[in-house]
Amino acid sequence: MLQRLLYALAALPGLALSFGSAVLGAWADDHHHVWISRACIAGVALGLVVAGGCLLFAITPRAWRRIVFPHWPEGQDGLFEHSRLKLPPIDRRDRT
Repeated sequence: MLQRLLYALAALPGLALSFGSAVLGAWADDHHHVWISRACIAGVALGLVVAGGCLLFAITPRAWRRIVFPHWPEGQDGLFEHSRLKLPPIDRRDRT
């Protein structure tokens, strides 16, 4: 559940980009800056695509992710995986 929340939170920068571009675009329209206004439309679209992609990845079941991303490493469904270190056995003999 935490992993899905983290994927959903990854959508926040895209939403911030979209909102900021919309606000700047509205200001540019009021002050008749055409090129800034057009660039802001592209910013809104890019922000929505990034946010939508992150949210889609967050709600997609693991089985579908394996179909969509066939080269996804086995056993790594989350952001933070604990690796099992292969350490040599501990030698308990007294070394004097």
